Amino acid sequence: MFQGTSLKTGQKSTDEVIRLIDLQVANLRESIRVLLSQRNSYLPISKLPVEILSKIFLLHKKNMRHSEIRPLDWIGITHVSQRWREVALNVSGLWIHIPFHNPKWAKEMIARSQPAALIVKASYHSADNPQAKLLKSFLQQHLSRVQVLHIWHTNPQLIEELFQDIQPTSVPCLSTLSLSLPKFLGPRTNSAVLDLLQIVDSRLLNTKSLRKVEVSTALGWDFKLFSSLTHLNLGNSNRAMTRTRASQRGFLDALRRMPTLQHLHLKGPVLPESVDRSSLEPVYLPDLRDLSVFDTVSTIEFFLYHVIFSATTRTAVGCKHLGPVLRFADISRVLVPLKRLLSERPRSLRLHHIEVSFHRDPEDYDIIHLRFQGWVFPGPSSLMGYSPKLPSCTPGFTFFVEWNSGVDILPADIDEFSVGVFALFPEDGVVSLSLSSLSSYDILTLTDLWFRPFFRKISQLPALNALFLDFLYSSLFLLELGRDVPQEGVNPSMARYPALLYLKCLLTIPDLKTLYKCLKKRPGYGLGARKLRLDLHRPQNVDKEVIALLENVAEIVWPMGSDSGESDPDSDSDSVY
Repeated sequence: MFQGTSLKTGQKSTDEVIRLIDLQVANLRESIRVLLSQRNSYLPISKLPVEILSKIFLLHKKNMRHSEIRPLDWIGITHVSQRWREVALNVSGLWIHIPFHNPKWAKEMIARSQPAALIVKASYHSADNPQAKLLKSFLQQHLSRVQVLHIWHTNPQLIEELFQDIQPTSVPCLSTLSLSLPKFLGPRTNSAVLDLLQIVDSRLLNTKSLRKVEVSTALGWDFKLFSSLTHLNLGNSNRAMTRTRASQRGFLDALRRMPTLQHLHLKGPVLPESVDRSSLEPVYLPDLRDLSVFDTVSTIEFFLYHVIFSATTRTAVGCKHLGPVLRFADISRVLVPLKRLLSERPRSLRLHHIEVSFHRDPEDYDIIHLRFQGWVFPGPSSLMGYSPKLPSCTPGFTFFVEWNSGVDILPADIDEFSVGVFALFPEDGVVSLSLSSLSSYDILTLTDLWFRPFFRKISQLPALNALFLDFLYSSLFLLELGRDVPQEGVNPSMARYPALLYLKCLLTIPDLKTLYKCLKKRPGYGLGARKLRLDLHRPQNVDKEVIALLENVAEIVWPMGSDSGESDPDSDSDSVY
């Protein structure tokens, strides 16, 4: 159209020529865009119904939101085609997660999400940063639209500042409220003065849809929020939290207002400790499916005798001992209701796999735990495979005792603890047992007298098919097994481990020789009626002579990747596998 670069006098200026060229390029590009759009409309993906396309967009957003690097990349679907953009902009559910870390998109999503209920999840550790200011402004204007309100890494003072300018607001959509403190509170926090729940309870009206409350502190139980809940999670692992001021009667009355509770988790000083001298009527929670409660022994005792729930409830109970001396009698009184609870479980939900662990708290090395857990297990038939597997799901029952390492406790008391707590589980139902210590120091400091009665107890379990031992428990097991050798022709009812089929352990070469001697005299030792499957973990520098002896009396199970016992003839015979 235009030829050459020079223009004669009277012709259009250079700027005008460029403008016309740019205009024609823009027109051509728009024509190409229209043609491409028309072409795309004939493709199968462009003919998907709006309902299906909307679901695809929602799934794509769900997958992309978990990206820590670019959680908003899913918005790219609005730039694929005109139809995709029109559909996406009209799916209000796509825009309900408000990204307070990105003020520009937060404001845009608030507008695009109309009229859907909103999901608000934000950290609030300071009132001065832009994110905090945006959150405060948002709550003042849109609190009535919020469905999920989750604020973490905060404290009562900040929550008070956040809500102080908010007028009492009707929140008919609110279904979940979560306010969490960090495990270690800063010097600014004084939870004895302010209560997270008390602050928000006065601002939230018409909470008819509220079903789930998770809060790190609770200084009281007389809140309007505690009504018709299905999930209640109070407390955290901070040991410096102030105990609730509620009475035992007030606590039970609050639970009575929540008969639909399905999940109840109470950790730390959220339960009342002062004794109510008047008679208290227990409360029944018929729908409770998941219970977790941790507090002092006396408080746990009160809870177990006054809160009644189904024997099928998944239960975790922890007792914290505070005194300078710990004796089994100090916790035995909480075992009575727990034993009754386990005995009432239906046969199909009996706990067949038990795990016992004795270790130090990974977050506070001065705290010691003795933990007992039980799983519903298919039973003996599940152990007939080559190498049984431990259950990986959440246990159906947990009981543990926590005490400070400075507490005076005798070896005999540990023995009594182990035997007494293990008695919670019906003996004829224990099919497999796992014993572990997460820190070698926990057991190395014990004398060889510790756990002897416990090993005598488990050796008489009539249905025990599989035994899983870590290195330290393996040594204690063999120490007890080799003690007081029964004579030939011993009464079968006194034989040790009469149903054992599988043993997984870690032993030194001398210990393996001792085990060989025990297996060689099976009629006297017991150790099952059939040839034992013996899993030695991953062997290193194995003594072939010892392995050859063991293979004569047991079926050796080599883990994947091991070399079936081949070794260097010059290896150290005392090496540990």
